[in-house]
Amino acid sequence: MVEMISEVELAYIQNNGTALIYIQVEYQAQLALRYVAQRIRSNIRQSDSIILLEATHACIILLPMTPFEGAQAVVQRISALLSHLRYDIQIIYGEAAQSLYNVFEMNGVWHGQL
Repeated sequence: MVEMISEVELAYIQNNGTALIYIQVEYQAQLALRYVAQRIRSNIRQSDSIILLEATHACIILLPMTPFEGAQAVVQRISALLSHLRYDIQIIYGEAAQSLYNVFEMNGVWHGQL
């Protein structure tokens, strides 16, 4: 399923703080990332989204209404799930998170939501 965001949701996110966690793995770890993403899904809130980006060997975790410290806590929790992979992880917050989300959406690189 591809996740789209409405204008109302966009305004809500812009006004209430959003964090994105961007995880990128090596090409060889692409299949493992799908498995890890399913495990990450069980470690985040129901209102959060995890989206695979196959073209970039990455996934994004969208954390609406989450302070930066909350995103850091999520990264700490999921780090153990990623320990067997070579990966880069970044937390993007606020307007930067929204801008990145918009770029991915406009370029149609969404694979689907877990």
